Amino acid sequence: MHGTRLGSRTLLLLLLGLGCAALLALWLALGSDEVQKGNADGRILPSEVTRENLDAFEKQLLRDLPVGTAKQDVEAYLKRWEISYTYLPPDSGWLEYSNSFYAALDNIGSRNFLRASLSISIVHDEEDKVRAIWFSVKYK
Repeated sequence: MHGTRLGSRTLLLLLLGLGCAALLALWLALGSDEVQKGNADGRILPSEVTRENLDAFEKQLLRDLPVGTAKQDVEAYLKRWEISYTYLPPDSGWLEYSNSFYAALDNIGSRNFLRASLSISIVHDEEDKVRAIWFSVKYK
């Protein structure tokens, strides 16, 4: 009877180990969200931006959206990386600011009890290509 009890414990541990192995295999097969979104290549995700890595994130965005990038590609990029944005069309009446995407990353850090956010302005020319990208940090 003593041997049966040891056998059931062994069986239980074996089943537990197989269950863990199956879960690990499933996770590896599906990939983590960060790998699927591209974080495996060392990217800084918008949710990971801080005041300390802000310069690197800005350079990354400028590499991803160089001057001449089509407007539809900019919008697809902002959606893919889940960056909140608004678009001001060319006929908006705000000549200097029209035909532009305005995006924001909130809560990238703080200074003197004020929360920091990153504002991103992506300006397009008359051919709907990126003309310039500006960044500014705002404190609230």
